[in-house]
Amino acid sequence: MKEELIELYRIYRFQLEEDTQKCLVFSYRMGFFRNIEIVILKNKAEYKSDAERLRKDYEEAGWNSINIVNYISVEETEKKLFNSFFYIEESRQRLQGEYDDFCKLQTKKLKGEYTYILCRYSNAEEKIATDLVSHVVASTEVHTARLTILEAAAGYGKTCTVYEILNSLLQYCPDKIPLFIELSKNRLANIFLYVLQNEINEKFTQLSTELVIRQIKKGKIPLIIDGFDELIQWKKSVEEGENPDEQSLSMLSTIADLLGDDSKAWILMTSRRSAIFTGDIFEEWVSNKLGKKCVVERLQILKPSAKEWIGDKKYNCMCENRIAIDSISNPVLLTLIRNQSLAEVEKMVKDEDAVVSKYFNMLLEREEIRQMLNLTAQKLYYIMERLVSDFVQYDITAESRDFIQELLYEILQDDLMEYRVSYKQKYGNEVGMLSKEDYIGRILNNSLLDRISMTSNQIGFINEFVMGILIGDAICDNMLQIAEISEKSLDISATAFSSRGQKKCKEYYDKVKVFISQVGSQIRLNIEMNLLNKNASDYKNEYFSGMYFQNNYEFDSSFRFTNCIFSSCTFDQCIIHAEVFENVKFFNCQFYDVTVQGKVGENIFLGCSGYELLEKKTDVQSVEKEAGDKYEKIVLEQFWKPGYNAAEPRRTYTALFKGINSNEYHNIEIALKALLKRGLLRELNVCYEINTSKMTEIKEILGR
Repeated sequence: MKEELIELYRIYRFQLEEDTQKCLVFSYRMGFFRNIEIVILKNKAEYKSDAERLRKDYEEAGWNSINIVNYISVEETEKKLFNSFFYIEESRQRLQGEYDDFCKLQTKKLKGEYTYILCRYSNAEEKIATDLVSHVVASTEVHTARLTILEAAAGYGKTCTVYEILNSLLQYCPDKIPLFIELSKNRLANIFLYVLQNEINEKFTQLSTELVIRQIKKGKIPLIIDGFDELIQWKKSVEEGENPDEQSLSMLSTIADLLGDDSKAWILMTSRRSAIFTGDIFEEWVSNKLGKKCVVERLQILKPSAKEWIGDKKYNCMCENRIAIDSISNPVLLTLIRNQSLAEVEKMVKDEDAVVSKYFNMLLEREEIRQMLNLTAQKLYYIMERLVSDFVQYDITAESRDFIQELLYEILQDDLMEYRVSYKQKYGNEVGMLSKEDYIGRILNNSLLDRISMTSNQIGFINEFVMGILIGDAICDNMLQIAEISEKSLDISATAFSSRGQKKCKEYYDKVKVFISQVGSQIRLNIEMNLLNKNASDYKNEYFSGMYFQNNYEFDSSFRFTNCIFSSCTFDQCIIHAEVFENVKFFNCQFYDVTVQGKVGENIFLGCSGYELLEKKTDVQSVEKEAGDKYEKIVLEQFWKPGYNAAEPRRTYTALFKGINSNEYHNIEIALKALLKRGLLRELNVCYEINTSKMTEIKEILGR
């Protein structure tokens, strides 16, 4: 006990001055201040008498402050020290201020009162619910290590959701101080350890990194990391033999250290790139690197329901005018419509691209009055297209005001004098001739650009949706060459363009279709989904994770998915030509009201729901007998290979099919289910574990 207590005080930068067996005396020095804390080890008279004697000795020695405390337990001592050193109330007030500033910033960007709208989400247990914030916050009450990964496409509200989670933590967890890291605003390093250390130094200025990390592991400081994919290189490495997913997982080493065996850390991460957190590499990382008690949960924010956001009347108005509002399920646009009156919506719906056009025109037309600009919305939009082209070529999402001004000067220099003269002719009696710096400054202050946060002077586009639309239009208008665009920017623009009309989406797809053969398979399929609403190329031996196929998405029979894996994907009201799938494995996928056409082939479904129309019917009884005689042994041999002295305790789902002929996959699945039912194997978060308490039966099956 005493050693643990001394170590605890040491972490808080106390030094042990004396150990009298009855009391421990600790000193704490800060600048001119020298303080003493005397800990009485037992509630007895002689112990208290010893403490009083020590008090007098240190008073005579000239120490500034002397405090006597009664030892109750290490836990109570740590609680007292935590409350004293972490300034709980002040820290929580600071965080509450950050949340309030965020809400004000959103109100400013949306040109209407910002309110958070509950989003639909799915989890690995194939459930879809709406109260994501309450679900995540409730998980802090479980006293074990926990990693929650929240995934969503661009513009689906990840940052808004984590801010609501932050606010709820402040309301319902009064003894905790969340550490909130927005990686889009911290680009000092591409290694998370350095980012974490930098955030600790900024937000806990008087405390050591060691101490803060200890409290994270104790669960006293919930860690929220928004935008983990900001640390990941989206372009595939050109170095021979380098696996980009392994490179990505190396960024998680610090996370693994925080979630060790004895940890109670609670970590929430958001990301756009779902594939990072799936597949054998990630599952083996979880199994080998995280503590045995650590819970890993993956949640996916689903497309928002347009009807729920904008109401029946506006929704019906859109449908009656043939606006594919269910395909325009972008929260930014839905918020715009939600803030418009029904009369304004009725005027808006002139064509299928009207909603997006109205959004940009509304933002830019105001600038003619607000900034007294002599530029039409069309001219200003053209300038923003040129600017986003520079952003893409420099591979930036935000930069200093001075840098953006230089970019605008390069864009405007040929026409700048003409614009300034025209401005003087229009407003000359009021302001005279503006200098080039002042004129560019007014353009820079337009509604599509803003500071990326209330505490940063860096300027960027107001959200990824705006940036994505501008990127797509810049490519369509030949301002930007497709070869100059990164995979990340391409993904952002395709997701944003899903809100455009069919004609515009097809125009953009025709521009990028040659290039997309070079990008990752998941990004390519996402582009086809958003721009064409159907698959438009063949896929072989590919892995897809966390994708959401919705609203009459068509799996076109002209193209095939061969030997592919779909993990944690959702198929909602899709049209599926069954012959599209050849020897495909579906793992933890959900199918809702799908329409299946054509002949069903041999595919595997494990942990899925609603897939019955896609499952080929077999003589289950004969297969089960054959599986019991042969395939249970094959499955168990994946854990305990012939010639090895011992079994590997855990194997991932996909590893169980290695070396197996594809026409035997169905039998392997049945055998796996039988072994689970008999308790010889256990299903964990991301893998399967052999039950060592039943090794006698396992050895009998294996013939060992």
